[in-house]
Amino acid sequence: MNTKELIKNLKKSKVLVEFVKVDGSNRKMLCTQNTSMIGNKTPGGKKDTTKGVITVFDLEKNDWRSMRESSIRNWTVEE
Repeated sequence: MNTKELIKNLKKSKVLVEFVKVDGSNRKMLCTQNTSMIGNKTPGGKKDTTKGVITVFDLEKNDWRSMRESSIRNWTVEE
């Protein structure tokens, strides 16, 4: 999996990401980092700068989420 390519697509599009949560369950999340899709919603609290963690806006839950790069199984750009 190419993390740089994923982040590039997150910045311009909606991306469906499949990953394994910390509790071991699988999750699919429609997310983005594109500010025009998010509006003025900024992440609450301190920004997570942990290496290997990607912060995204979950378009279905309408809130910020993060995921470990190593937990990502697949992703596709949604139109």
